[in-house]
Amino acid sequence: DAGHIDLDFSESVSLTLSQGAGQLAQGVVAAENGTATFTSVNYVASVDGELVAFNANDQDGLGSNLVSATSGLFTSNVLATQLVFTIQPSGVISGQAFSTQPVVTAQDGVGMIDTDFSDLVTIRENSDGTLSNASIEAINGVATFINTSYTASIDGESVTLVADDALSGVEGDLPSVMAVSLNSDVVATRLVFSVQPASSVSGAPLGVQPVVTALDDSGRVDTDFSEPVTIALSLGAGTLTNPTRAAVNGVAAFAQLT
Repeated sequence: DAGHIDLDFSESVSLTLSQGAGQLAQGVVAAENGTATFTSVNYVASVDGELVAFNANDQDGLGSNLVSATSGLFTSNVLATQLVFTIQPSGVISGQAFSTQPVVTAQDGVGMIDTDFSDLVTIRENSDGTLSNASIEAINGVATFINTSYTASIDGESVTLVADDALSGVEGDLPSVMAVSLNSDVVATRLVFSVQPASSVSGAPLGVQPVVTALDDSGRVDTDFSEPVTIALSLGAGTLTNPTRAAVNGVAAFAQLT
């Protein structure tokens, strides 16, 4: 009663939550010489920065039921150990912003967001194309990319984005993480004479037959383009024969244009 330790007290003491919505583990230990010393108490917070307090109680129905004790409030901090693509990129058209922009989140081992994480997060590609708008600072643990685009080296190129954080912050350098593999589609925006017509003799096939290619704004061939391509006169009053040719893999190669 006067604050002296009861050295004969050896009941189990249990910790429960008096405040907090997370999960408490390893919260029971037997007292020795009147003292219950906890060594492996673990608390998984429901949110970063959660205020938590414990109740300590002895075993009910064993000896005298002692008055429970309540700890002071403390803050449970979530510390990120991993980066996660919480929104995967998709809709990759070469040279255009992804239709679904990636979102990368800093989480601990049980998936809680570290809202103190504010590192610069950068994504890189594992292929031969080029990324634009590939870095952004995380806000409250979340890096939401804007207008990120990929310019492919060829149509249908496979690309996998890899996210990594800067070498800063109390969490240290987190492991990089890969997104799902995507194919970058080249979509033609223009036709180009990749071989100019030449060597014209009236009534005979051109000595140099024209080749017309479907390209995007970056000059990549749209290999899915298979439309008929028709050549018309922009100058001259004569007549063309065999002026239409279906494109194959984005290329219309004329053979008997006269």
